[in-house]
Amino acid sequence: MRGQVWYITVPLGLMCLIRFSLSAFGYADPHWLMEEIGLSVSANPQMPYAI
Repeated sequence: MRGQVWYITVPLGLMCLIRFSLSAFGYADPHWLMEEIGLSVSANPQMPYAI
């Protein structure tokens, strides 16, 4: 079990970094993020506030 802590912390750290960056972009410009993800703003008018 020694030395295996990196197998958990690296993917967890990357996941947190990706989620934080997506949330920062979503907070700054939700309409742009929805277009990049492929969601339609006209079909989901409440979605920018959920992101």
